[in-house]
Amino acid sequence: MRIFFYIISLLLIVDIALSQPATVKFQITDDGTELDVGTAVKLNGASTLQSCGSNDPDVIGVITAKENNGITRYYVVSSSDVAFSRLAATVTAGEELTTDAGGRLRDASAGEVVVGIALDNGDGSDLTLEKVILQLDFTSSGLSYWLASGTDIYNSNTGNVCIGTATSYQKLTIGGAAKQAISRDVANSALEIMGGQSEATGAYFQITGNTNVGSPYRSSAEFVIGNIPDPNGSQFAFFSYDGAATWTQLFRLEGATGNTFWAMNMGNVAVGTVNVPTYLLDVDGTIRTGMDGTDGQLIIYSEQGAPDYSTTINPPAAMTADVPYYLPTAQGAARTVLRNDGAGNLSWVEPIPEVVTFFAQQANYQWTNMPAALTEIFALANRRTQMVLTNATQARVTVTIMAAGSANAEIRAQYSTDLVTWFYLDGVSGPGANISAVGVRVSGWVNLAAGAQADVYLRLIGINGSGVADPQFGLITLQVR
Repeated sequence: MRIFFYIISLLLIVDIALSQPATVKFQITDDGTELDVGTAVKLNGASTLQSCGSNDPDVIGVITAKENNGITRYYVVSSSDVAFSRLAATVTAGEELTTDAGGRLRDASAGEVVVGIALDNGDGSDLTLEKVILQLDFTSSGLSYWLASGTDIYNSNTGNVCIGTATSYQKLTIGGAAKQAISRDVANSALEIMGGQSEATGAYFQITGNTNVGSPYRSSAEFVIGNIPDPNGSQFAFFSYDGAATWTQLFRLEGATGNTFWAMNMGNVAVGTVNVPTYLLDVDGTIRTGMDGTDGQLIIYSEQGAPDYSTTINPPAAMTADVPYYLPTAQGAARTVLRNDGAGNLSWVEPIPEVVTFFAQQANYQWTNMPAALTEIFALANRRTQMVLTNATQARVTVTIMAAGSANAEIRAQYSTDLVTWFYLDGVSGPGANISAVGVRVSGWVNLAAGAQADVYLRLIGINGSGVADPQFGLITLQVR
């Protein structure tokens, strides 16, 4: 009797399956929970049947028959036919249907997955089945993920999409030959990539090109970067990637400020040459600052901590002609200065010495009985003076002798900072000129002591006189450089 029952049941299932022109009988088990006739189902990751969730895009059909022999459950799933299914109470005949939680069908809202059309009103009961038209494009490989919304198609898949390849890396991966492109089919049109819903709500990148003229890929084009929500407005930037984890910004153009930033964190920039730059900026050509209506300016910044300072070079306010300068070919020696020859050619020369005149060459000055001991000239303080020697490094004495002194007699120069204590300018005994013969007597250049390189008082002294000879002087000077 039991064998006869199973034969009758199997014939019934086969008959029902054959009566369905577009059905598939899955000879696989469910996920452990027995499914009722009229339930919308899908295949899970273990390739077993289970009930669909709400608005489930993976629905493969509705169970129209099943067999349970106590060991294995078989199901007949209809994917495109008139069938009976459980309908939610909100369904009205003629409405489009989607899946509900628990496998019931409900009325579909705009944009949801549509699996059929109701032919009856739904009553919400699991004990009664209503007639529906199933309209799934079901194949053995599963349901198509592309759905329609008016004239649009969309994909609610949470994974990635590939074109020309089966390997995905991002939301959209394009495979194929070495060169692939995304193009417009309208000449002189624009292609935009948007970061928001429109140009007004998000950043966008627009390429606008004209019809090709000449060889391939040559055209007139413009690139537009717009509406990036940044304090500096729209920005256009290039980055380099080290292949590991670091992105370095090489170039940035700010839309609101107009500021341009090059190689901000690494590398050098070359202009006018294909040679590898060795400095932050290498220019093969002429650099100009300023133009009509704007004076040029060169500012050299000095990073000294806080505060920082800079050197500014400006042109004269009222130039009437170009003024070229040509620098020397070599570094000048110590204490030399630049001299212009009138044509802009600069060269290093010895500076003209600065002179302190103690006695002008107007009359002869006689020192009667010049003593041997160190004595201020003429034993008077009325020839003292003051001079800033901060930047001077050397000094010498010149004396014009009209009548000679004794054999070892000298005129020397000293400095003081308080008019009380006096020191020789070189810190030892110089400079000093021997006055034992008539003529111009000149000492050697001596290096100034550190104490003399200031705003100091100066005087002349005599030493090593005989106490008898009466030397006479014309011009006496102290020269510094």
